[in-house]
Amino acid sequence: MKKILLALGIIALLTGNQSFVIEHPTKTNHKVAVAGDEITFKIKNDSGGSLRIQFKGTGGDSGTTSMNSSITTEYKKFEGCKVYNAETEKLLFVVSSDMAGKTLKISDYQ
Repeated sequence: MKKILLALGIIALLTGNQSFVIEHPTKTNHKVAVAGDEITFKIKNDSGGSLRIQFKGTGGDSGTTSMNSSITTEYKKFEGCKVYNAETEKLLFVVSSDMAGKTLKISDYQ
């Protein structure tokens, strides 16, 4: 009986230590997207004409879309996805976590 209790005690000690996790506070105070998270944002075409937008990302996060003038469209893209004007091939912006939930105007990036 003593051997069984001793064995159970040792098992409890060995497995009990694995359940504790120590978190160290970060020195920064801003949101950071976890790898794999999608950022939801809107793009408003306020350029005065039609526009083709190209997305270049990873994991199938690429493609091209057309936007008519004065249209606002919602997108879900991974952080780090690059957004280009497909006609001029100019980089407009790179998707970041601080864009989440915001409406981005094309005129601010041309």
